[in-house]
Amino acid sequence: HGPDIAVVELGMNHFGEIRTLVDIAEPDVRVWTNVGDAHVGHFGSREAIAKAKAEILEHARPDTLLIANADDPLVMQHVPHFTGRVITFGEKAGVTVRASNVVDRGVQGTGAGVGTPAGLIRLTVPLVGRVQLSNVLAAVAVAVEFGVPAEQIEARAGTLRPVARRGAVTMLANSVRLVDDSYNASPVAMQAMLGALAATPNRGRRVAVLGEMLELGDASRALHAECGRAAAQARIDELVVVGGPPAEGLVDGAVTGGLSAAHIHRYADSASAADDVARLVTTGDLVLVKGSRGTRTDIIAGRLARAAGGA
Repeated sequence: HGPDIAVVELGMNHFGEIRTLVDIAEPDVRVWTNVGDAHVGHFGSREAIAKAKAEILEHARPDTLLIANADDPLVMQHVPHFTGRVITFGEKAGVTVRASNVVDRGVQGTGAGVGTPAGLIRLTVPLVGRVQLSNVLAAVAVAVEFGVPAEQIEARAGTLRPVARRGAVTMLANSVRLVDDSYNASPVAMQAMLGALAATPNRGRRVAVLGEMLELGDASRALHAECGRAAAQARIDELVVVGGPPAEGLVDGAVTGGLSAAHIHRYADSASAADDVARLVTTGDLVLVKGSRGTRTDIIAGRLARAAGGA
């Protein structure tokens, strides 16, 4: 007797790719988490990304289930075209799996009461930021659909841990809290992580090491500038900017947002930034490291861990 359920990711960065994967996987349950703006350079707009992701709705039977993010308007715009059954998750009134009384502790995670068809579930999610609560709500919707008891859902949510370099929080030997999210980056995700930094109680400084985001096309500099403004709004004390010309937008946005240029540190690549960042960071700091895979900000995260004697 083999497994009853397979969980597969249907990812893409061009039109037609999710359609092909749906044909291969023939999913009975389809989860549409969000639209976002990753790979917008290949598509030209978030609306085009939504259209590509909407391929997840194709080839459905009447009993095929779609679990959709009610808090994402671009997702919900496409949901009426789905021919199967739909349940929704989010924070809006009237959704099937709804979080309320949300407590956002930033890098320390979130808490919420979640109303479901199977009753109230109390979640404590030890993953960074509110966006992870949304992902867990999607998982709760699937679990409830398959009859997993509420107490099992609560217990499992409380033990969730991030994959390496995807929002892993480490207390280093010098009392620096390192949030290593260096695996990849898109503007929406970067802004979410900066928001999590702002929501985190911290006695020391907030330091953001932000790398250039790739595959953003003509809008790249403007999208970087949005993230620079978000860094200033997140009350970042020191901003380290790494990457080529588009990353200059991070500097522009941060200055426009009110961060003094004296607290912005600019580097062409991660290798040249690593030693300086290790010297910049001091006891009690909360440090976020995030950038596109190709920018290699993982080099900086690794250097910080070594500088602290490892952790």
